[in-house]
Amino acid sequence: MNNTNQPIINVGGTMSVTDALRHNEEIYGLVNRRRLELHDLQTHMGRFWGRCLKNIRKEDTAMAAKNLSLALSWFFSIINDQGIALEEATWLKFPACCSYCDRGTCRCSPDRPTERKEVARDRREKPRTLAGWQRLFAKVYPARKRTLDSATSHLTEEIEEFKEAFFQNRELYTVESWLKVEEEAADVFSCIMGVANSLSIDLAKEYSASFFNGCHLCNDSPCQCSFHDLCSV
Repeated sequence: MNNTNQPIINVGGTMSVTDALRHNEEIYGLVNRRRLELHDLQTHMGRFWGRCLKNIRKEDTAMAAKNLSLALSWFFSIINDQGIALEEATWLKFPACCSYCDRGTCRCSPDRPTERKEVARDRREKPRTLAGWQRLFAKVYPARKRTLDSATSHLTEEIEEFKEAFFQNRELYTVESWLKVEEEAADVFSCIMGVANSLSIDLAKEYSASFFNGCHLCNDSPCQCSFHDLCSV
């Protein structure tokens, strides 16, 4: 348990995705494995994304930021639970450019191709921090080029496709079906960044603030919340 006053997670722009995943595992890994199945993790992610949507509708950006960071935490729990190589999958799909038009800033027309291109880019451009990933997506897919409604609808769509990919992989259980799961994880991650950019939210800062000392509810690591606490928040 984290009973000291020392933070367990880096704050703001210095936090890498690896940092965030590792600390999510430290806080929630054990309790998740003991209590929750994959569909439970997906449900909780959906709960907080739904709350974020409600906050957006009510123009409460502060609470939208909070709930988006909590939805991201549940997404990270899914990533850890399933052993998904999130950063690598995201880089393969979004190597500092749009994988449809191969440009550093997307210039796709509404009738863009349905198939993505195989794009090779210098791996030195790969972001090293969560904030860096958000900046990358802000450059490739500028918020000014689409509405907030479009960004939120896209994330909702990708969350459902992520779920569907798990169902298909459970039935097929092939290399290809697992790669589809990882591709959809990359899409969800990119869309979370897209919503954050549309709302002008510094997601790394919000995430760090929520999990600075451990669980956002009990402030312990590992989490000491009861199942009732978890479901009633």
